[in-house]
Amino acid sequence: MSVFHVDSQQVALAATTADRSAASIRAEVAQMMSFLQGLEASWSGAAAQSFQSVLEQWRVTQAQVDESLSLISAHLQQASHTYAEAEQSATSLFG
Repeated sequence: MSVFHVDSQQVALAATTADRSAASIRAEVAQMMSFLQGLEASWSGAAAQSFQSVLEQWRVTQAQVDESLSLISAHLQQASHTYAEAEQSATSLFG
């Protein structure tokens, strides 16, 4: 038998907070990438090519981070709903 305590509203708040944080991170990354991509106009050569390769690796990594943050938020929201529904269902058994 499982014993647990959960405040579904706190879980929902965590989901909202995670979603807002992810949006803020996306905006910051977009601004940074815009600036860094602007270097292409003023930088060429082997070092610039190496930098572009590193920048592409960052894009891939950042996309994975973004996806993970979205999943965290979505799963927290789903858990919040599931816990709230379970409580309502159990309450209706006795009411």
